[in-house]
Amino acid sequence: LLAAFRFDQCTIMAGLLHDTVEDCDVTLDEIGTRFGDNVAELVDGVTKLGKLDYNSPSKLTPPFIRAVHGFTWMRDLSSCATRAQCAGTAGPIFAAWLKANPQVGKGPAWSVELAGLRLLNWLVHAPILLIGEGEKHKPAMLEAMETTARWLDRKVGKASREVCEGEVMQTQRRFDLTLTKEDYFHIIAMKTGALFAAAAGISASLSGADEEVEQKLYDYGLKLGTAYQIYDDCLDLVGAEDNVGKTLRTDLEKGKLTLPMLNLLESASEEKRSKLNKRIIEQQPLDLEVLVGIADYEGAIEQALDTASTMLVDARTNLDCLEDSKYRKGLIEITHYLDGLLNKCRK
Repeated sequence: LLAAFRFDQCTIMAGLLHDTVEDCDVTLDEIGTRFGDNVAELVDGVTKLGKLDYNSPSKLTPPFIRAVHGFTWMRDLSSCATRAQCAGTAGPIFAAWLKANPQVGKGPAWSVELAGLRLLNWLVHAPILLIGEGEKHKPAMLEAMETTARWLDRKVGKASREVCEGEVMQTQRRFDLTLTKEDYFHIIAMKTGALFAAAAGISASLSGADEEVEQKLYDYGLKLGTAYQIYDDCLDLVGAEDNVGKTLRTDLEKGKLTLPMLNLLESASEEKRSKLNKRIIEQQPLDLEVLVGIADYEGAIEQALDTASTMLVDARTNLDCLEDSKYRKGLIEITHYLDGLLNKCRK
């Protein structure tokens, strides 16, 4: 098998000699003398599967972590033996892995990449594990498949559900004077922030970051996405369609109370607020001419832009957990770019 995969001579020799130290009266020094130090080191590094620690990431190299926790070994095993021959090996490994990883979502096995790989290999190569005496593993495997799929759905599917829920909530709250700023932030965090948060958090998970760093990156994305939505809401009021490349003033026409509008309702005079409230209650379009005539209109937009800029400052602090690198600098640069867009909305 090693030769078929075109491994080098040292690896092939180590494969042939891997059991000699444990099963024969041969020492590593003797292997080093006869076959070279590289072969001796490889033989020393090969551990029998029965003694493998399926839980500790510190004892496994990254490629081996992928094989052990992603169950990619099932593919390799199925390609070099019959199902009946594979069952005697696959079953004990699967059982040992389950015993070492009893808690869903905890430990090195529970990154999005590894969980996805594991589920895929379980689905495709289940026959090599469940044939013959392996039938006894069927209940445990089905349960493991279900819990892994549910975990992935919560981890990845959460974003799509929240986006849909956010859009529905915003539609339901059109022309709604009871909408508070807290409600607004909740809606846009679901509608836009959730996508940015999922992208940042899942990227951290795929990179092998620990849970604390993953949460920091998730929070970074949430703040970045929320700030972007505030920018988009302000752009709808102050942008020029020729420059932006999309239809503007749609929020006004549809009665969506965005942060600038909520700021305006909060700071306008009693007379102006009453007129705005009347239009909102009667579900009349909130045209720009009406708003521009209100003294506090520009201040309401400035206040919203300031809120978004503050969020970007907070987002950058979430990156303090990362080592200095071009990737960290890139994430910081994204926030400065959005800050520049916010400044273009200022008068």
